[in-house]
Amino acid sequence: DHPLGAGQPVPLDGDQAHYLSGVMRLAPGDLIEVFNGRDGAWSARLVAASKRGGSLDVLEQVAPQTMLTDSHRSQYRGRSCQG
Repeated sequence: DHPLGAGQPVPLDGDQAHYLSGVMRLAPGDLIEVFNGRDGAWSARLVAASKRGGSLDVLEQVAPQTMLTDSHRSQYRGRSCQG
């Protein structure tokens, strides 16, 4: 839930760093897309990841933040996720 912006470092806690390096098998220098629900989607580079934590460097915005309107929300009410 960290603010996102070009050049902004983003700290990772131990669980986040473990997920990126241990589960997703990313290494320092790999690129990912991040978002926080406020600032849109951004490309970021994994700088470091260890059991204690890590960090990302935010590079550039790839999509602006969009908000659902009331008409969009009503379209999604009552829909199930069954495929």
